[in-house]
Amino acid sequence: MDGDADAVVEATIQIGWNKFRQLEPLFSNMDISVIVRGRLGLDDIISVLQQNRLRWYGHMLRKEDNDWVKKCIEYEVEAARPRNRPKKIWREIVIKTVGHIN
Repeated sequence: MDGDADAVVEATIQIGWNKFRQLEPLFSNMDISVIVRGRLGLDDIISVLQQNRLRWYGHMLRKEDNDWVKKCIEYEVEAARPRNRPKKIWREIVIKTVGHIN
């Protein structure tokens, strides 16, 4: 009885491996995340981050000039930066984002 169950499990595993081998060339030629995002209708993470950054920027622009949140647009941190990381203010990042979209 156990021998029959083992044979069924082995056959099922073999079928799975055969299916994987059929699809393997497709996965090696394409980025899997592109396939998954395409099937689910999702944007890539860069686009999502850019959209959220611009949405937040719109909220900040509508704030009063003396609001602490709006002052953060121009705030420059005085702390040391890691090597090869230039100091950036938030406005520069948003301008770069807009440049990528256009």
